[in-house]
Amino acid sequence: MLNEQQEPQHTVAANNSSEISGLLTGDWGKGVWWILAIMAVMAMMLAFQEIRDLDIGFHLKAGEWILQNMRFPGNDTFTYTITDRPYIDMYWLYQVVLAISNYAGGEFGMVLLNALAVGASVFLLFRRTAQLTPLRNSYVVPVLFVAVMTCSYFFFIRPHIFSWIFLNLLLFFLERYRSNRSASLWPIAVIMLLWVNTHALFILGWIVFFCYFVGDSLQHRKIDVNLLKWSAIAVAACFVNPYFYKGAVLLPLEQFGFLQSGNLYKDMIGEYMSPFSGFTFVWYTLDGGFILFQPAFFFHLFILLTATGLLIRWIRGGVRWHEILLFIFFTFVLLSAFKNIGYFVVAIAPIVAAGFASLVKKNGGDTVSENNAPTNTATTTATRWSLAAVGVLCVATCVRVITNDYWVAWRGLGTFGYHFADNKMPIKAAEFIRSNNLDGRILNQINFGGIFMWKLRQPIFIDARNEVIGEKFFAEYLRMATDTGKLALIEQYHPVIISFPHKNEPPWLRFFQSRPDWRLVYLDQVAVVFLKQGYAPQIPTITERDLYSTGPQRSKEQMKSILANFSPDGFFDGFFRQQYSPSSESDMVKACLRLGWNNAAAQIGIEGMRRSTINYPDLIFNTGIAFERLREYGIAERCYRLHEEMVTTDNGAKSVRRMEQMGR
Repeated sequence: MLNEQQEPQHTVAANNSSEISGLLTGDWGKGVWWILAIMAVMAMMLAFQEIRDLDIGFHLKAGEWILQNMRFPGNDTFTYTITDRPYIDMYWLYQVVLAISNYAGGEFGMVLLNALAVGASVFLLFRRTAQLTPLRNSYVVPVLFVAVMTCSYFFFIRPHIFSWIFLNLLLFFLERYRSNRSASLWPIAVIMLLWVNTHALFILGWIVFFCYFVGDSLQHRKIDVNLLKWSAIAVAACFVNPYFYKGAVLLPLEQFGFLQSGNLYKDMIGEYMSPFSGFTFVWYTLDGGFILFQPAFFFHLFILLTATGLLIRWIRGGVRWHEILLFIFFTFVLLSAFKNIGYFVVAIAPIVAAGFASLVKKNGGDTVSENNAPTNTATTTATRWSLAAVGVLCVATCVRVITNDYWVAWRGLGTFGYHFADNKMPIKAAEFIRSNNLDGRILNQINFGGIFMWKLRQPIFIDARNEVIGEKFFAEYLRMATDTGKLALIEQYHPVIISFPHKNEPPWLRFFQSRPDWRLVYLDQVAVVFLKQGYAPQIPTITERDLYSTGPQRSKEQMKSILANFSPDGFFDGFFRQQYSPSSESDMVKACLRLGWNNAAAQIGIEGMRRSTINYPDLIFNTGIAFERLREYGIAERCYRLHEEMVTTDNGAKSVRRMEQMGR
């Protein structure tokens, strides 16, 4: 049922001398405050991870360019292929702030900035929840914990973190006005002015205005002229950007098109796919086994909580029209793309928490007075137990983050720290190109574009600024998927340097390694670099010996000993010992096998097993292939048997087949 009664006129915000100071007031009961503080610290620790997002490159490049030139980008100047395409840079404010934080504090400064932004967003989520229900309720804090963990997958350095802050602020001030008509609405115009110059998804603010205005009009059966006026002013503020209507209207429409079925980006880029397309359910299986505690679990749990909490709120008569509209619109946003999960959680979590909170009888210690404060300071036994349970989970998560067990357990890419993760980004490859003065024309894989744009002196071929690249050139780039397409693009653009990730593009590696007019000069865990024959002859061609001679050289007996003593850590070891996933070694072994460098593959694989604290079947199996090719059949068989022990019967069958083939 809908609550059609007049809302109580809360007095908390109105009694503040400052409009913004209302953010710091609310129901923060003693025990609740400590648990929420621990949860916020947990969120910041989850965000305090090594830099691995490849998009940071073009954000840093654009921010530095704006500071150096004291103007905004026009047509694209960072590539040599699409110089006629306009670069409508709606992220410019974020990019400038990011560049300044890099100038001032380097990698630590950027990671700290992101962690503080995550903490601010989480605090605002708590504060908004306090507007709807007492936080000192046995159901509220567990719901908020699930909400934070659902968003934690997206805590890497990107401007969407600041969009979460602006969305939270917008919803806070509109909800405050809905409860207290004397509260000012001017902050929403300031929020939109900042948002439009920080992130292209400022358009979500327009959706929020629509939901509150229409919902309020339906509930009170009259139009609130003041709300309409300030909403219009806030929308108008969005045109105060360097690109006027192109930034305020045309770019959001173009990006909306990326999310439509049949769009090339939608079909080819994972983050544009719907989270319900099925791929999130695959995360529950790992090496043939079942893994529960990973990001998909918290997402699916939050969806279940959302459906249940909103149903309870509806039955209890607490749901309001604007909440229904928010749920409808943000569900559409959620269904549009996997990367939009955070926006859905930010918008809906307080409503879900309020729905569950209504299960507590109002004659207990969790009742609400007119100013939204509990009338009884004593917490119930259920509340104490729920707070204690969430506190334990938060502390346990913090410990697992520090040891990296939080990510290693489900093969996540995160690592606690603040440096660039050069085993996941082409940082070393870019430094190799730059330090050797290789400033010729480069053809790069799309994911490498941002880092190369930032690190290299010359313009690049392509990067992941989808709104700049455009669907037409992206389709042209996809010709690299075939050998004929590679030859055509090379003939068209005449590159002398080619670099790509060998893990993601094994056909590229096979193709260029087989071409006599290209030579391999660099290989690391992430990237390869090929040079055109005749270009930069002073740079030697890399050989297998160059690769593995720099690492530890294990004798046959030592390698057998490492295999015999390999034992992964148990669950509780992750709380006390630093965990290590040999994903980099696994990728290197695969690259070496494709190049026919079996000695290097064997040495790197054994070193990965020595360092690993977990089962990593792919590494074991591929190391076995290297030993098999080297005719070390005894060691190969040991690898295959170890692999068979790690995985289920179906997935272990390939090891059995390899051993049978060796026996024949």
